[in-house]
Amino acid sequence: MKKLLRYCGLAAFLAGAAFCLPNCDDNATGPTPYTGPWKVVPTPEGLGPGALDAVFFVKPDLGYAVGCGASIIKYDGTRWKIDYKYPKRENEGAGFNDVWFNGPDDGWVVGDWGDGKEQKGLIMHYDGVKWKEVENIAGSVWWECVFFLDENNGWVGGYGIARWDGLKWTYETDISFITDLYFNSPTDGWAVSKYSERIYHYDGSSWTRVHDDPWGIELYSIWFTSPDRGWAAGSDCISGTQSNLMKYGNGKWYYYLGEPWTEGIRRSIYGVHFSGPNNGWAVGQNTFRWDGERWWYVEKPPPETHVGTLYDVYTLNEDEAWAVGPGRKILHYEP
Repeated sequence: MKKLLRYCGLAAFLAGAAFCLPNCDDNATGPTPYTGPWKVVPTPEGLGPGALDAVFFVKPDLGYAVGCGASIIKYDGTRWKIDYKYPKRENEGAGFNDVWFNGPDDGWVVGDWGDGKEQKGLIMHYDGVKWKEVENIAGSVWWECVFFLDENNGWVGGYGIARWDGLKWTYETDISFITDLYFNSPTDGWAVSKYSERIYHYDGSSWTRVHDDPWGIELYSIWFTSPDRGWAAGSDCISGTQSNLMKYGNGKWYYYLGEPWTEGIRRSIYGVHFSGPNNGWAVGQNTFRWDGERWWYVEKPPPETHVGTLYDVYTLNEDEAWAVGPGRKILHYEP
């Protein structure tokens, strides 16, 4: 999942006054000091190179992030530390792509493993004491995303979709290139793909493709605030009638063309997450916050912090969120 748009003149997030992205000010006379709410947080010592791809919080003082190869890091309310690294031998490669927790003692991480000859999906489970690899699901090559309704109802997606029934994982369908999943109930599930902007719906027995874009824009993230209100996000749009953000309402998906998307902010969005219908975040090459009526552009830390693109976000409440991305970057929103 894995890309700075310089633009001036949108409305300010907090004050309603005009503002600019880094490197310009209201009068275009020079750099404006950064005073935004996103703060760069130190990462653990010893964490390998690469990106942090996903983040999940059980509660404000307990969170997890995965990536940087096959690493799991844990936040204890004060700092992040390495919780687990997948053991790799010579010529082997492994990666963790997504994380989910049903509670402090029930966590799941998904990814992939390969040695040049064999490729398989990885599923790790945390039982409150240690992380343990779950037996490979027949037919899996890699897993990109994971979603649970509860400890007995879980799904993983990537090269296909598999389901957890509380006892075992079962491979359900070979729908490919699944990047994210969301379930409102066991009979109302959604999946997005990075192949031809496809969106699939699950009715409890089968998956049906409900959207297929001829431009082939990749979709990376999906989240619902209620069964009849959802959002999906993806790569740069290439048409004035399109957007990299889609909204679900009245039983159908359509391109969201409201502000600030109407202002030309159409760069890739890799993660969307909501704590409720009136509070959510979308992150990627820019960051945006939803207040229940519209999206607002929110300035990231300046270029010298090398934050760049963000891959995932987790919204705890209207006053706190976390985001992760390349270069082992972790951002904390706490105004």
